[in-house]
Amino acid sequence: MRVVVITPPEPILSWDEAKAHLRLDDDEERVYVESLIAAAQGWIDGPDGWLGRSVGLQTLEFRACGFSRDLLPYRPIVSVESVTYLDRDGEEQVIDPASYEIRNGYLLPATGTSWPWLYSDDEAVRIRYVTGQETPPAAIKQAMLLLIAQWFSFRSNVAEDGAPAELPMAVEALLNTYRVWS
Repeated sequence: MRVVVITPPEPILSWDEAKAHLRLDDDEERVYVESLIAAAQGWIDGPDGWLGRSVGLQTLEFRACGFSRDLLPYRPIVSVESVTYLDRDGEEQVIDPASYEIRNGYLLPATGTSWPWLYSDDEAVRIRYVTGQETPPAAIKQAMLLLIAQWFSFRSNVAEDGAPAELPMAVEALLNTYRVWS
């Protein structure tokens, strides 16, 4: 099983929000701050993120050797764009959306149907879906602002005493509620 990012997440923080939080008066640091916004979101969001879930709206593709009874990763699931599989002859087929449903994060065959026979391949099944939130929780945005402020103020990966910098306690406290522990 693996998950591929098809469309990266939409930004959940704007330049203006970060600028206000950092109390900047002009746009002189805009390029740098926008890189910090992207880095903070990349650090928490989606398949590579610390939270283990999707925050900004994005399109992912779950690839597996078969139809499993596992939750689709990186919830919340907004919609399923397509479900494809390799048939017994190795030809790609598309499953009619009426033949499946998403229930509590699980992709299930619709009542009265079953999954088709598959070709033996590590990625015989591909589920493309949109995940994330249009309006992310305020706590996640606040945690990102705190991270950005720390990175902006201390432009290295070490604390003042030379030890490696750790995740600020306030950031971890804000994000722990949303973290997927699996």
